Amino acid sequence: MDLHTIIKDWSIVKSTDTNAKLCWCLENCESKFYNRSGTWYFKNSRDATLFGLKYGSDHNEEAGINI
Repeated sequence: MDLHTIIKDWSIVKSTDTNAKLCWCLENCESKFYNRSGTWYFKNSRDATLFGLKYGSDHNEEAGINI
């Protein structure tokens, strides 16, 4: 089965790649997730929402806003 077929219905959040974000996902996500070149895919929409609130806008990081 093709990867795009598997993740086609998953929620997407755009954000840069960092080890901290990966660690957050490993510790907090209730379901599967996948990251590829700054695009984060989440099987569980709740995981995507929480990740997006925390990391979705790289502007937050540049402005020093930590959620």
